[in-house]
Amino acid sequence: MGGLNTLKLVDATRKREVSAEGRMRDKVIASLKLQQDLARAELEGRQHSVTVRRYEEKDGQRVLVQRSKQPRKWFWKGANGAYLFQMSYCNTPVVIANGQKVVEVGALDALPAVIDTLVQAVNAGELDAALKANQKNKPKKRVTAKR
Repeated sequence: MGGLNTLKLVDATRKREVSAEGRMRDKVIASLKLQQDLARAELEGRQHSVTVRRYEEKDGQRVLVQRSKQPRKWFWKGANGAYLFQMSYCNTPVVIANGQKVVEVGALDALPAVIDTLVQAVNAGELDAALKANQKNKPKKRVTAKR
C-alpha cells in the first residue's frame, strides 16, 4: 500500500487575495510614495537613495549584493521657474486627464500635496484606464534560445 491512498484529494484552486487592478494600483502608489520621499529630501537639501539587491559574478559564482541607487525623479524645474511633475507607469508617461501628462506644481513645497492627490486618485480607480493603456504599450520580453 502506498502512502497516497491515505490522503484525501480534492479539486480546488487557490484564489488570489488581490486583483490585477489592485496589484497595478499598489505598484503605482509605491512609486508615487518614493517620489514623495525624493521631494521631501530635496526640500531638506539631502540626497535620497534606495537599496537594491542584485546578483553579481564573483570567483565564478553568483553572489547577492546590496547596492545604493539614486532613483530617477519624476519632477523638474521648468523654464518659468515652476516645478512640473510627470507620473510614469511601464516606463511611459501616464495621461492624467484631457490628454495631459504633466502637472504644474508651482513651488517645490507643494509637490508632496500634489502627489497625495494623485495617490487618492489611483486608490479611487480614476486612473485605471490610463494605467491599463500603458500596460498594453509595454514591450514584451523576448525569449532567446540558449546555445
